[in-house]
Amino acid sequence: MKNNFELREKYSKKIYNLTTYVTYHQYRKSLNRLNWLMKVILSLAFFAILVPGDYSFLLINFVFLGMIIYTFFYFSVNRKARWLRSDSKKVMADLAFKGYIPQSWHVYDGIYKKNEEDENEFSLELVFTQEHTYIGNLYSFIKKKGKTLPPDKEDLDTLKHYITKLNENTAEYRFTIYATMNPDLYKVLKNHGFVLTALGKKYTTKPTKLDYSVAAGLGFKGITHYPKFEAYQIEIG
Repeated sequence: MKNNFELREKYSKKIYNLTTYVTYHQYRKSLNRLNWLMKVILSLAFFAILVPGDYSFLLINFVFLGMIIYTFFYFSVNRKARWLRSDSKKVMADLAFKGYIPQSWHVYDGIYKKNEEDENEFSLELVFTQEHTYIGNLYSFIKKKGKTLPPDKEDLDTLKHYITKLNENTAEYRFTIYATMNPDLYKVLKNHGFVLTALGKKYTTKPTKLDYSVAAGLGFKGITHYPKFEAYQIEIG
């Protein structure tokens, strides 16, 4: 009886993982694959304009097929991410309800834990850039909207308060908080009193060049001046 229950639980977990993103890292990796596919489609569309006759018609067919595939996977990725985004919105809404309304960062379930065997330890990933569609990013470029970096003092104070209260109010559970940062963001948090410990590439969740450009307010310049990113654990000093 126990074995049957464990087997059902095992397969239920597998089905859940196939239909839902458990962490932001998984979600972002899928978005990056979609962005790669869009680059291929745009490249084919560009060459379709340049090449003559039958070759152009063939490339246009590939572009059309690519857009169908892209659209299918776009909706699939966003469907799998619905619970992940919903949980994040609940956390941010709770912060807003308590008077803390951060504009530059959001919190999601993460993948890094100090002790993988500790069931009472939970991983949280802070994200300083938000994911947008190509059209959304282009709109932000034109309207010069969406700039959230670097975080202002109010947002950093809110983050420090959030981390402090999170650990104070949960004696039974432990939370490990980390984020992916570029050198400028690292300096801002370091100067504000946060203790940052490098985690390596495994836990790094890079934003797309377009998402970073919007968040940094750099426009198209951010695409050609894309910085190095690295994951850091965030603690209060």
